[in-house]
Amino acid sequence: LRVDKFITTHQEDTSRNRVQQAIKLGYVLVNDKPAKANTIIRPCDVIKFVMPYQRRGVEILPENIPLNIAYEDDDVLVINKPAGMVVHPGHGNYTGTLVNALAFYLGLSQGPDAEDERMGVLVHRIDKDTSGLLVVAKNDSLVCLDRNGKEVGNPLETPKKIKDANYRDRVYAGDDKYMVIKGDRMGLVDKDNNVLIPFDYKFIQNITPTRFVVGKDSAMILVDDHGKQVGKAKFVDFKPFSADNQAVRGYINLEVTAANLLSFIDEDMVCFAKKGSTLMDVNQLVGVDPTQYVGLKQVDRPIPPMFCSYIFDSEIASLTGGAAAPADSTVIATTDSTMTSTGPQAEFNYGAKLRGVAINFLVLETAPGTEEKLLQLMSSAMGTKGFKLNADGTFTSDAGTAVVMGYEKGVFKLYYYFDPSEVKPLPRESRSV
Repeated sequence: LRVDKFITTHQEDTSRNRVQQAIKLGYVLVNDKPAKANTIIRPCDVIKFVMPYQRRGVEILPENIPLNIAYEDDDVLVINKPAGMVVHPGHGNYTGTLVNALAFYLGLSQGPDAEDERMGVLVHRIDKDTSGLLVVAKNDSLVCLDRNGKEVGNPLETPKKIKDANYRDRVYAGDDKYMVIKGDRMGLVDKDNNVLIPFDYKFIQNITPTRFVVGKDSAMILVDDHGKQVGKAKFVDFKPFSADNQAVRGYINLEVTAANLLSFIDEDMVCFAKKGSTLMDVNQLVGVDPTQYVGLKQVDRPIPPMFCSYIFDSEIASLTGGAAAPADSTVIATTDSTMTSTGPQAEFNYGAKLRGVAINFLVLETAPGTEEKLLQLMSSAMGTKGFKLNADGTFTSDAGTAVVMGYEKGVFKLYYYFDPSEVKPLPRESRSV
């Protein structure tokens, strides 16, 4: 059991968030050593902790605070939260919050001894000083849909058979599968608690719902969802979620690589960049300094062993006033994303539209023929991502986008176009050595 869960369970009037704050401040010790939130405790461990501040029971009082309601029906409200308003009551902000206003509007109230201290919890990333739209549920109904709109079970609700097994810990791995800890070993089970990957391993990390990195020591292998080894690669000093693991000892796992590349164009999922995206939608690509992008229409981002380029239809940033920046100007970040200098200023053109994404994947150090096999595997999977093959070897989708693939000089190329008329063929140049 994780130490944060243990303390929350056994200490009255203590929330898990408050325990995690104590851990971050170093106020939680396991066997006299500072603990992390995911530290696993075992029999006879000695746990010492001090809460960083006294918990105050939150009584949510209805307050007649005007709300800017953008939309409302029987199930949801869409609220335009103004800057300066806190969303939930909490430490230092017990009144005047959006939840207080909602309590008045909906005719609700909640005392300080309620089990859930944040009535109508709003899942959001809007801080006090940020304005924006918040979707608020007006009832407790929950319906989960698959990508086709068909109602399915809640994937975040752990099945009873797995709960009753009393595993030390469990993590949902997708497709009704769960990575679980039993004693000091890990395994994979399905929703009915049938063992898929036996409890032979000290480590399991899911890459996709059907591919897992497992290991008994520092050397690890890739297996399918029934524990059968896939390929011959061995991972040494595996780093979870690191792209560096895709190429090991001159070998790449084609299925894992294909899954990573296809994630850039999966229009049925939450694609990072898709047709209609503007610089505002992908502003994390450029940071806060527009002077770096004056006159450019492309943002390059290395993600080893990949190199991604995001191409826009107009300049990403421009100088205000039309003058050129002096070479020795000093750049200072300001709150309005405008950079000032000893000379002119620059600003982002957030309305610039994204034309496409170019992805280059390095396979130079792998065996000859790797790119051909990768192309074949990618092509066979394009249909599952909503694309159909055309006579010229390109792929198009109903969303009006296109993909072309090729390879040359040890680099596999995937170009994602948001206007099919702009598609240009890519070379397919095999390596002989």
